[in-house]
This record gives sequence, structure tokens and C-alpha cells, in this order.
Amino acid sequence: LPFCMVDRVAPLDTFKSFWKTAASGITSVLAPSGVQAAKMQRARDLSAQLKTLLLLGLRAKEFERTAIDAIISEITAIGSRVDPALLSSGPWQAVYTKNSQPLWEKQARYIPLVTNRAWQDYDLAGGRVVNVGQILGDKIWVSVEGAVSEQSVSDMTPKYYTANIEKGVLNIFGARLPLPIQGKGVAKLMYQDSNLRIFESPKESESEWEEEGLIVVQMPLDSVP
Repeated sequence: LPFCMVDRVAPLDTFKSFWKTAASGITSVLAPSGVQAAKMQRARDLSAQLKTLLLLGLRAKEFERTAIDAIISEITAIGSRVDPALLSSGPWQAVYTKNSQPLWEKQARYIPLVTNRAWQDYDLAGGRVVNVGQILGDKIWVSVEGAVSEQSVSDMTPKYYTANIEKGVLNIFGARLPLPIQGKGVAKLMYQDSNLRIFESPKESESEWEEEGLIVVQMPLDSVP
């Protein structure tokens, strides 16, 4: 019988081919996670920069708006994971706004030379939210509260929440006077970490508390001097 010609592959060539194929697969898997890790690190760096600029602005009573707005644009484009426990971790103070001036910020300036605060307190487990805006420090302030719910189960930003404001109260030196404040509002969480969180109002709230397009940066109340 004639001899059959058989291609022979050296064991070393087989080993090299195997590892080349395996390395290609590993690279394709790791590349996306590597890119995501770089984005998350960039977001952390931007968050630290933004926190510094905001605290400096609060002390100076004047913000470097061009730099701050540029960071807000970049960090919200990157986004973040949504941590319900962090969102419900107590009151967070509004420290910066852009695009429009909300009602609670206007009322904070009714009395000149008084430093007022405005903050928000989510309780997602209980389905409640409370907004507070001072007029004369802790002597005169307005609070509104109602039910809050998620619009989706996504754990990434942007994340939408619906608030049904049920009542308002004017607190004057310990006395509580009911206010006819009711209506529905939508909050869009654009970024969140332990330093700060950024919300946008995608449409005007029925209570006229906030206008469409408003962007608010908040920080934990106890971290703001």
C-alpha cells in the first residue's frame, strides 16, 4: 500500500496556539472591565475635585461655576451605581444649583445676612421623603413631605424617583402652621457616592418647588460647615 502523507504538528506549536487563543479570550473579557474600572476611578477623582470646589465656594460665598459645571457634566456622563442605603442615609444638604433657582433657594434669601440651609431626607424602605428649607435658620423653616417610589429597578444612574408631596408645614419658633402644598414631582439621580449626589428635575414639579432642568448637588448635612 502506498504511504499516506500526514501533517505533523510539533507539541510546542500546539501549546503556543492554545495559549494564543486563550489569551485572546481573556483579553476580550478583561478589556471592558478594565475600561469600566478606569471610568469609575475617573469619577472618584472628579468627585473629590468637586467636593473641594464646593466647600471652597461655600466658605467664600462664591463658586467657580465654570469649573464646577464642567465637572458636573463629565461625572454625570460617567454615572454610578445606585446605593439605596446611601440614598437613605439621612439628610443631605443642597450646596449648589444650576439652570434655575428653586423656590426653597429663593426663600432662603428672604432675610438678608442670614445663612440658611436646605436639605432632603430620603427613606426608601419606608417610602417617604422630606424636604426642608430654612428662612431664618432653625427659628423659621418650611418642610414638605410625601411618598416616594422608584420608577425602575435599575441599579445604575440615571435613576428616576417619583415623589407625591402630601403636605407642607411652616415652622415658626416652634409653632407648626399647615401649608397647602401638594403635587407630584420627579427626581432624576444622575450620580451618587459618599461625597455627593447629583439630581436633575426632568420636569417642573406640580408644587412649583422646583423647575424643569434644575440640577442640584447635595452633600451629607454633617459634612457641610
